[in-house]
Amino acid sequence: MNGKSVTIELTKDESLILFEWLSKQSNADRPIGIDRVEQFALDRLLAKFESELVDILDPNFRNILSEARNHLAVQIGA
Repeated sequence: MNGKSVTIELTKDESLILFEWLSKQSNADRPIGIDRVEQFALDRLLAKFESELVDILDPNFRNILSEARNHLAVQIGA
């Protein structure tokens, strides 16, 4: 399995929300139960989001994120 990549398709809204969650996790102390290897994998995922999502640099990112949350909330009936 070394060196093989996996492609996961997410909507832009899902990506923005996951990016935000991963950012919060990355800035917090390592949660109990997450080891260094898992943290490394999560950090790599965060880096991929950072390289793909131009909206995170938008001055209105908080509004964009809020809209993404609203869209997903409607989809799940929340």
